[in-house]
Amino acid sequence: MDKWSIFLTIVLVLLLIWLSYQMFLAPEWDTKTIAKLAVVIVGYIAAIARHHMTTRKRDAAVSELAGSTFSDDPASRHALTKALLLMSRAKFEKAAERFSALQDKCKTNDAHAILYMYEGMCYKGIDRDIPARRAFEKVLEHDPTSSMAHFYLGTLCARAGDVAGTFREYSDAVRLDPENAAACCNLANLCVRAGKAEEAVTLAKRALLKDPTLYQAMSAACIGCAMLGRSREALEWLDRYSQNGGKRADLEAALREVSAQVPSVDEAVTTEDDDEASEGMTAVQGGEE
Repeated sequence: MDKWSIFLTIVLVLLLIWLSYQMFLAPEWDTKTIAKLAVVIVGYIAAIARHHMTTRKRDAAVSELAGSTFSDDPASRHALTKALLLMSRAKFEKAAERFSALQDKCKTNDAHAILYMYEGMCYKGIDRDIPARRAFEKVLEHDPTSSMAHFYLGTLCARAGDVAGTFREYSDAVRLDPENAAACCNLANLCVRAGKAEEAVTLAKRALLKDPTLYQAMSAACIGCAMLGRSREALEWLDRYSQNGGKRADLEAALREVSAQVPSVDEAVTTEDDDEASEGMTAVQGGEE
């Protein structure tokens, strides 16, 4: 039982003690009051049960992954399970250390690549970009076909302001896995910034085939269509963008910039506040993380 389950259980026990005490002092409580308290208690019990089931499913998935990586070494399998659980609970520093310590136990390139991938994700999660980059590069040494390693290297390049490196890594990620939605989305937004409208729309649509709710890809598709003068299609993407969680005013501001060069997109832009700041094109930074 983890800390959250323990906390909920303690609260439930205290609530039951308090309820028993109150009923002893006030046996004349009416039915409505008792019903309200019963609803609260049932709600707490349901929360505990739901959290416990979620934790069990997660732990089972973690154990399955560990077993497939170290199927013939119970000790290493147990150690990997612990590392993955630490990672799932956002204890990235400790998890990264455990992943690194397990490298000596690996017997296959796939096992090495898996450990380095998780180690890199942990370091990325605490903004330690240098060891994260080193880990993702190690992934590619053991598995040159890893699309996600290139994707994460792309996000690190983006953090560092290395536009050429970002474009190269995202391009490699998409080349290795054309269905990598996050990489397609980020590359689409880079293409928008580089003025490659047709490519941006193609990549955005590919990302949305895999993840239809990825509003950042809708942003790229919208602006790409506007750059191509396809105002009706741009308006459709604008609507989808706002319906899926994007800030309509931000994208409208970006479209106004495009409309200065491509007048046919004017009809696709309707805004209530011309002074709204534009963030315009947004990019996914991790996916998955």
